[in-house]
Amino acid sequence: MYQKTLIGSSKLTVSSSELFLDYYLIKKKKKQCEEDGYGIRITVYDPRVKTSESEQVYSIFTRREDVESLCYILMLNQVTPVTLWDIIEDYIL
Repeated sequence: MYQKTLIGSSKLTVSSSELFLDYYLIKKKKKQCEEDGYGIRITVYDPRVKTSESEQVYSIFTRREDVESLCYILMLNQVTPVTLWDIIEDYIL
C-alpha cells in the first residue's frame, strides 16, 4: 500500500498559459522485517483544458530525508512528469 504526501507545488508558465505542478512523496509500507521505500510523484494540471498528467517512481530511497531533498530540487527546477524518469536516472547514477 502506498501513502502519498504533498511536499509542495509550483506554477509553470508555458506559451502564455499556466500549468500547476504538485510534488508528492510516496511511501510504500513494507513488511516488518523490511525497510520502507520512498518515491516521488509529479502531477501537472492544465486548467484551460481541465486535464492532468502524472508520473511516479516508487522506492527510490529507504530514507525519507533523501526523497524530500530530491523533491525540493525537482520543485525548484519545475521538473514535469515527462522528464521525471530521466532526472531520477541521472540523479542516482
